[in-house]
Amino acid sequence: MIITGTTTAAGRQLGISQSAVSRAIAKLEARLNRTLFIREDGRMQPTAEAISLNETLSPIFDSLNQIHGTAQTSGKRRTLRIASPPTIAHRFLQSRIGHFVNRSGNISVNFEICSSDVLEKGILDERFDIVVADIVPRHPGVKVVPFRKSKMICAMPLDHRLCTRKVVRIEHLEGQSLVVMTKRHASRSTVNQLLLKAGVEAKIIIETSTVVSAIEFVRIGLGVTLLNPFPVALTLANDVAIRAFEPGIEYRTSFLLPAGKPQSSAARAFMRHIRATTPDDAWSQAYR
Repeated sequence: MIITGTTTAAGRQLGISQSAVSRAIAKLEARLNRTLFIREDGRMQPTAEAISLNETLSPIFDSLNQIHGTAQTSGKRRTLRIASPPTIAHRFLQSRIGHFVNRSGNISVNFEICSSDVLEKGILDERFDIVVADIVPRHPGVKVVPFRKSKMICAMPLDHRLCTRKVVRIEHLEGQSLVVMTKRHASRSTVNQLLLKAGVEAKIIIETSTVVSAIEFVRIGLGVTLLNPFPVALTLANDVAIRAFEPGIEYRTSFLLPAGKPQSSAARAFMRHIRATTPDDAWSQAYR
């Protein structure tokens, strides 16, 4: 179910009926006394409990893959094709990929850094085995495995007058100089809608294509910016102030995988490694 996202597709892969899959899930949920899947946008999305259980079972899946010959021989080097947008790549993923390769021994990585608008197509074309991104794909051929959630923050120069506030609200941006993402980014549309709904007129000073460059423009005093604190909050220097922002817009960072293709043991090992090396409070700095 986590791989396919629907009971029909899961049943097809298992060689059983859709109703048999539904009954099996219901029985497992009753036995564990927890919800494993919720329906969202016509697909069954795994809960945090389901993902945790699936990770616990991963070694068993790996063993089954070897028994059935679907995994490559253990002594043969395997290649894992990973992709992510620039901010996640440079501020979070790159060092973890290095550690993963050093620890795995027989896995090599092809790592591509792409703009967010081409990542979904890369998964659909099967050019990538796994993508780590905060985009929300709509195509049913892309499987979304949630990784991290965070809420929009406001970043500003240390001497900015909004630094006196513990929480910056949308109305506080009236007349403020604003650094925003270019219009091809979904976050830009979110910011525009927030301003429009609140009737707030801010002065857009800079449009830029990456979160890292937005932070740099804030650092030199050009204005404030609204952004996803993960992963930039991990590496922000002390010369930029960040505050909680209301309304609380939520971001999801996820693993994106081909929906109709079983996950390889290398992909599962990589996801386990990323989760294990990321603290639960990775973005808590955004609220200091």
